[in-house]
Amino acid sequence: MFMRRREFLRLIGQAGVLAAGGYLFGCAAPRQQAQQGGAPQGGQGAGAAAGGSGPLLSAEITVTHWPSLLYGVPWMVALDKGYFKEERIELKGIVGSDGGGTTVRNVVTGGLPIGEVATAAAYRAWAAGAPLIVVGGGVRSVSEINWVTREDRSDIQTIQDLRGKKIAFTSPGSVTEAVLTLSLKKAGLDPLKDVQMIAAGGVSKGLTALKEGAVDAAADMEPVYSAKPEGLRVVFWARDFVPAFQQTVLIVGPDLVKQGGEAIRALLRARRKGIEYVVAHRDEAAEIFARESKLPVEACRKALETVKPDVYYTAGLDPAGLQAVEEQLRIMGLAPADGKVPWKDFVNQDFLPDGVGKITL
Repeated sequence: MFMRRREFLRLIGQAGVLAAGGYLFGCAAPRQQAQQGGAPQGGQGAGAAAGGSGPLLSAEITVTHWPSLLYGVPWMVALDKGYFKEERIELKGIVGSDGGGTTVRNVVTGGLPIGEVATAAAYRAWAAGAPLIVVGGGVRSVSEINWVTREDRSDIQTIQDLRGKKIAFTSPGSVTEAVLTLSLKKAGLDPLKDVQMIAAGGVSKGLTALKEGAVDAAADMEPVYSAKPEGLRVVFWARDFVPAFQQTVLIVGPDLVKQGGEAIRALLRARRKGIEYVVAHRDEAAEIFARESKLPVEACRKALETVKPDVYYTAGLDPAGLQAVEEQLRIMGLAPADGKVPWKDFVNQDFLPDGVGKITL
């Protein structure tokens, strides 16, 4: 029953979803090297002076769940089309992680200058004293996320049937933890009392736990879902309970800000060009995604159709999406005492590309 699923998960593992966030333990995380064509491996380090003939920045960056999930597509396209080179960014590689706090640690303690990370994880790290700044938005929808169970579980048909059950999400501080919390709450379940939420360590690990009976439902998402595996059935889609959610944001460490900000602006401009190309050339973007992730082209194409790139990706921040993140943090008891996240204290919108609107925080 699970043979097709097992083979697809093997491919996912090879592509990087199983990569560990090694900085938690003081060792280097596995490098998923997405190289610019012709970019040298040596050369100037991060912080090359603006205005010279060299790059504004020569470094690796980090993107959550790179290269297997949809977060990475604008970065992939920007690499493929040379947008980083146009902006004098020498992107030497992209480091993946299993999401949540592991991606944040790549920036905060791993020495990487910028990362796309889960919004809740960014806040929790900042609240714990991490010297990070949010400089832009990443993804503002959860349209690709669902929770699945095994087809033989006739007792689980809807989200309400998960009462008293074990439900897997990926990692602490991750988007899947956040939207599972919100979805349960909006369905009338108490996420702290009515279910047992379990951090599986990644998408494929959660699905393996489901197959083996260790949990009753597990997080699934595009493009894994579009492989149409046998033996699994959707219990609910997160988008039916959480219409807006600022899934990811772009964070930098203080050193990059001190350099004057031009490298940050250049990175954000290159990524925005990538978004615009994905919106205008969805089929080609799916091919680039498939080539980089080593996943089936048809699964990547269906994934982009599902999320609608013009709605899913963003350069700026979404007010309703941030409010949803704040609500989740309150439910979990992670927000400040007054229930309000002080976004303005760690968000700086001055680096956004021209034409991208700022929001009131």
